[in-house]
Amino acid sequence: VVRKLKVGDAIENSRRTFERVARDWHANTKSKWDVVHALDVLRSLERDVFPAIGSLPIAELAPPLILAVLRDIEARGSIETAKRVRQRISATFVYGMAEGIVKSDPAEKLGAALKPIRKGRHPAITELGALRDMILAAEKDYARPITRLALRFLALTAVRPNELRGSRWSEFEDLDGNYPLWRI
Repeated sequence: VVRKLKVGDAIENSRRTFERVARDWHANTKSKWDVVHALDVLRSLERDVFPAIGSLPIAELAPPLILAVLRDIEARGSIETAKRVRQRISATFVYGMAEGIVKSDPAEKLGAALKPIRKGRHPAITELGALRDMILAAEKDYARPITRLALRFLALTAVRPNELRGSRWSEFEDLDGNYPLWRI
């Protein structure tokens, strides 16, 4: 009986893959987020984490394996994404601990091992051709239609992103007319 229980536990543990637990965590948590953010979280896991460690039993994952996934993200120059993915991996382990699937979070302390985010000045684009190239490059990337429109609108108005985010419909006048106006 004990042997059968051990075999049953081993089979169940092998079914509790990182991907399965991460999807359960995501389904449980996504109601707290905006729909777009929830999709971004899942997409980052599907793109960067599941191919590497998604099929492995979550209880067998160790910090070096997780760090290797994060280093791959860093290697393509996505330092901030690596930090966010580490947080999402860690949140999956916290969920797994609450569910009794794992005993610890091997991703918890890995933030210190990642490259620091370089902060610095971002020079302004002062030439129309360079601005056009930047907008086209951004549109070719992962930008959603609403993001593309926001980028174009920012380029046309030269306002700060916070101004655009905080705008109200009542500030816009004559949008369908010949001389649309935005009064801030």
